[in-house]
Amino acid sequence: MSLSRSRTARRIVLGGLVLAGGVLLSSCGSDIPGELADVRWQVGRIEDADLADSGTAVASSLSQTDQARTWLALGGSTVTGAAGCMSLSGDVEWLDNDRVRFPGFSARDISGESGGTSCLANDSDLADRLVALLGDSSDADGDAPTLRWSTPAEDELRLTRTDDDPSNWQTGRFVEFLATP
Repeated sequence: MSLSRSRTARRIVLGGLVLAGGVLLSSCGSDIPGELADVRWQVGRIEDADLADSGTAVASSLSQTDQARTWLALGGSTVTGAAGCMSLSGDVEWLDNDRVRFPGFSARDISGESGGTSCLANDSDLADRLVALLGDSSDADGDAPTLRWSTPAEDELRLTRTDDDPSNWQTGRFVEFLATP
């Protein structure tokens, strides 16, 4: 009887260790903040005017058609999305203090591929604007720009460039998103 209890106790301890190890490994797999994970973020607004032009009347909100076709999904190490017929993808680097970078962020036309979406007039322009804002760096080393992420409301995300230095009357460059089911 004692030998049976000893084996049972060892199995329970071993099972607990395996379970604890699995939990630790799964929690290390992704550094994405929980409120941003498993969400398809629909682009609602792109503010990408140069600081010199900031504050002027710029059409930064997307039409309903463009909003429905333009989105990003953030992962622990990659980002995917689309601007209509333009596939968006790259890597994600989650940094401290609510900062993020998208190295290698780029767009590719998939309209001619099997299952590809037909292009509309703004698709390429929207993809270019997102790549320029999220992926292109203005510094000499060519690294992807650092952006600050924030969630102004439960279903909203805002990515703001940190390399801008706007005056109090200017608006730095950013992209606003709405969560979609």
